[in-house]
Amino acid sequence: MRTFRKYLLVSGGFVILAVTGSLMSSRHAVADDRDDPKPVTIVSPLPVPVRDVDVSNPARNAFQAQKSFSVGAGFSEVCSAIATVPSGKRLAVEYAGATVGPVAMGQSVRHVQLRTRLGTDPSAGVFHNLTQSFSNAAAEFVVGQQVRIYGDPTAFVDMCVARLGGTAGAVAVIGTVSGFLVDLP
Repeated sequence: MRTFRKYLLVSGGFVILAVTGSLMSSRHAVADDRDDPKPVTIVSPLPVPVRDVDVSNPARNAFQAQKSFSVGAGFSEVCSAIATVPSGKRLAVEYAGATVGPVAMGQSVRHVQLRTRLGTDPSAGVFHNLTQSFSNAAAEFVVGQQVRIYGDPTAFVDMCVARLGGTAGAVAVIGTVSGFLVDLP
């Protein structure tokens, strides 16, 4: 009889745990309603500023630049400076991307290149992966690639876009680069 009572108490305990566990839910946290955003203020009793540096390597500062330009009518290739490396810094570009278009029917994008200068020799990275999506009668080309390209202080980061199949009409380009800046001694 005592053994039965012990089993009954232990079984009852497991039943209570099972019921409690099934009633609990682990829903995802929900942020404030997007239609009515609220400002967020970060407070701390310590005067510690929020920084955009890599904590494991304080010499690295986040970098991102974007620029819109166009390949004008009558031009098959145009290069435009997306950014200039600040003096006293070296730029390491880790990702670059571009949206090119719409491109007129019968035309295509030949290449999208990213160029900069390291030392006395210019270094260039060429994008190879083009993804094509159609919009009405024209095509828009989107390219993005993880890269490792360096630029010395005061060097320009140029994006070059070339097209094939004629030069009628202007073609819009939005170029983006991101990476980090390193302090030079």
